[in-house]
Amino acid sequence: MLTFFNSWRRTTGCVLLAMALVSMGGWIRSRHLQDQLIIAHQNSVHILMSMNGALAWSRSSPSYLTAPIYWSSKRFNKAMEDSWDGAEVRWKWQRFGFDFGAGSYTDKSSIGGVFTRRVELWQIPYWAITIPLTLLSAYLILWKPNRVPPNTESPIHA
Repeated sequence: MLTFFNSWRRTTGCVLLAMALVSMGGWIRSRHLQDQLIIAHQNSVHILMSMNGALAWSRSSPSYLTAPIYWSSKRFNKAMEDSWDGAEVRWKWQRFGFDFGAGSYTDKSSIGGVFTRRVELWQIPYWAITIPLTLLSAYLILWKPNRVPPNTESPIHA
């Protein structure tokens, strides 16, 4: 059994397969739950999100949080599907589950007044991670090198 892992290709293939399984687990979980890791850093907020079958990173400035790190997990609300609702979009590109763009939101502060925050979003669907990892791992695990028969002829002819 251990001879199966003698090849670096098969070992790498198994590691990639494990990564694909973790990605698939995130994909399934993101269909029902929205997970967010929110990190306030200097004058901006970085948010790593998993929701609606995609993994996203967002940066918002100026910072609106006081806690340096915050974790949130809640049921996914289908009404939140369009991430650009209510935004003044500067640029965006949305295709096949990918969503990239920048814009700004105008919000009312809790102490009164209005402020504008700039938001950048980079989203990649889980399928774009899971499927290539699975295919590459299958190739590495199942690939067998061509066996070269031993050369019986002498390389020097007299």
